Amino acid sequence: MKKKGICLCTLVLWGCCFTWAVSGTAPEPPSYGSPSLSGRVTDTDLPEISGLAGSCKTQGLLWMINDSGNANTLFGVSATGQVLGKFNIKDAPNVDWEDLSSFTQGRESYLLIADVGDNMAMRSSCCLYIVREPEINGAENNQTIENLGLYAKITFSYEDGPRDCEAVAVDSVKQKIYLLSKRTVPPVLYELPLIMKNSDGIYMATPVARLNSLPSPTPDDLKDKYGKFRSQPTAMDLSPDGNAMVILTYKNAYWYEKESKENWDKAFSRQPGCLTLPHPHTGELLIREALCLCPQTQNIYVSSERLPAPIYVLCPILYGIKP
Repeated sequence: MKKKGICLCTLVLWGCCFTWAVSGTAPEPPSYGSPSLSGRVTDTDLPEISGLAGSCKTQGLLWMINDSGNANTLFGVSATGQVLGKFNIKDAPNVDWEDLSSFTQGRESYLLIADVGDNMAMRSSCCLYIVREPEINGAENNQTIENLGLYAKITFSYEDGPRDCEAVAVDSVKQKIYLLSKRTVPPVLYELPLIMKNSDGIYMATPVARLNSLPSPTPDDLKDKYGKFRSQPTAMDLSPDGNAMVILTYKNAYWYEKESKENWDKAFSRQPGCLTLPHPHTGELLIREALCLCPQTQNIYVSSERLPAPIYVLCPILYGIKP
């Protein structure tokens, strides 16, 4: 049974169909309100949240995964942080799960789990696991773990050698999967075909754009012990039409937008819109590695590793409406 209205945002925009405005050759990004605390995850089975996706089936439901060293489990979570369902993904070992993406094909909803982490750039191939989005019974703090079979598995390598990656998104309109490298300067966007079937072959992720416009660490950032890493991308998501991309770093999130006939290399040549997040000095979002753009409302959710893990939400501001 589907549950609706699990999430309550500061700005209520349920059922809103957001239109991406375009001005000349540079698309105009929507305005977002300040981030507000939506909830906190306290379940000890989610100590290292590395991937976050908004449900395509149930408005307000979030999906989460942990990174390496944890079980191969998918979690359904409310926007307040309550775990509503746990699913063990069969035949999908968690070598280093780093991102999660929701998408639709026809009338079906799917989730793509990206086992792409590679801190030392040593993996000869990585895996992407696709599952049908499961149903949630809606019981808070559900401790029952159900089994969920794979729909498809994609094994791939990078054309120019191993890469660490924590940011993956699916463009279901153009049938593509995008992967953004983490430790290269500048980050590089790679592309794979969206393959909705199992294959014994190894696909090749090809570079399609360089992210030269991602803001670099500031002098103040560099005063911190880990400040030099602040600009590394740790998650990303796409709008339903595939023309807007939001990228998370350890510092803030950034909004890029392109016209339908543009490529991402052209879009990345423009300065992004900055979505400012709470400063790490506040103790919130210390290791921010999870972000999603909800398909129904365009609300942006951000979370981080370590418990209790806060969930912050940013809501789009419609004309004449203030948060």
